[in-house]
Amino acid sequence: MGSGYLDQAAARTYNGYNVSTYHPGYSDEDFTATLTDMKNDGAIASAKFMTNADVPVPTLFAGYPQGDASVSYWKNVNDAYAVPTVDGLYRQSISSSSWTTRYANQNAKTWDPNTRYGISQVRVEDGADLNAAQIRDFLAAYTRYTYQFAYSNNLAYRLDYYQATKAARTAAESGKAIATYTFDGYDGNDATVELRALSPPGSPSPVAWWAVQCTPASPLSTTMTATASWTPASL
Repeated sequence: MGSGYLDQAAARTYNGYNVSTYHPGYSDEDFTATLTDMKNDGAIASAKFMTNADVPVPTLFAGYPQGDASVSYWKNVNDAYAVPTVDGLYRQSISSSSWTTRYANQNAKTWDPNTRYGISQVRVEDGADLNAAQIRDFLAAYTRYTYQFAYSNNLAYRLDYYQATKAARTAAESGKAIATYTFDGYDGNDATVELRALSPPGSPSPVAWWAVQCTPASPLSTTMTATASWTPASL
C-alpha cells in the first residue's frame, strides 16, 4: 500500500458527533471546549481532535520487508520503537500521548514505574508461514471497547477467562488469601483487606466467589463478591 494512501487515511479526523447510540454527541465548538477543559485538568495531552494517526493498533506483519510503507506507517501510529533483544519487535513508548492507550499505559507505569513500554506493539516476521495458532495468539491478546465513538475505544489486554476461572477454583480449594493489603483503619488502627476465592457452602455447582474481606470488621467491611464458573473435568 502506497505512502500517499496511508497519509490520506491517517488524516481522517474524529469529532464529537456520535452516530452509534441514542446520544447524538456534541458540536465542534462544544467538543473543543470539553477537550480544552480536560487538557487543562491534565486528563489528556492535547485538545486537538483525534485522527487515525492517533489511534494505535497492534499490528502483525508476515512476509513484509522492513522498508514497506505500511510497516513504517504502523510503527509511527503505534509510537513504537525497536526492542533491542527481539528481532522484528517494536513496542509502544510508555510516554506515548495517544488517547486510546493512555489508561492502559498509566496502569503499566503504576505497576512498574521504570517500564519503557506501553501496551501496543508492531511485529514484523521475516517469513509468511505463520500458522493459525500464532496469528490467533497475537490477535487474542488484546481487546477494545466495541463502540464506534473513537474517544471511547480504549485498547486493553484481553483477560484469559480459562486461566482466571482455573485460578478461582484453585484458590477456593486452598482456602488461602490471594493477596493482603494493610492500611490505616477508620479508628486509626491498622486494618487488613484480604482477597479470597470462596466456595459457597452447600452449593452443588462448581462456582467460586471472589471476596474482599476487611479485618477487623468495620462499617466499611462489606464483602464484595463476583462469581466465576468452571468445568472440573476440563481443568
